[in-house]
Amino acid sequence: MKKTILLSTLALLFANNIVFAGGVGYVDYVYLSKNIAIAKEYDAKLKAKTNQINNYNKGINTELKAKKTKQEKQQVLAQKKPGYDKLRKEFYDILNKKDDAVKAKIKAASDIVLTQKKLDVITDKRLVVSGGIDCTQDVLKAIK
Repeated sequence: MKKTILLSTLALLFANNIVFAGGVGYVDYVYLSKNIAIAKEYDAKLKAKTNQINNYNKGINTELKAKKTKQEKQQVLAQKKPGYDKLRKEFYDILNKKDDAVKAKIKAASDIVLTQKKLDVITDKRLVVSGGIDCTQDVLKAIK
């Protein structure tokens, strides 16, 4: 009788674990971060800012070529450094905003897919050694 109760209890526990095991999903975060609309918008802003920085640097180089002494060149660099630093800060601000926006979109869409597919977790595919369910396209559809 005790053995039967023990075996029945173990069988129920094992069966419950199977029923509630939703599984693990994964997404290709790099692919998603390059292919969602908001990332492309920020990429255009980053490209424009990069061009602005490059043009600023070309202007500095032109001025430096016109100067003859080391002191004159150092003076030009000292004058132009705040402008360069400002542009650089603006670039990194855009980059950080992009990262935050992309993470938020992917997280929100992943939560939707997680619920729809009844998964326990969705992670980045770079963390998965074996197994799991690829949810990349489902998350991409949920973002759009």
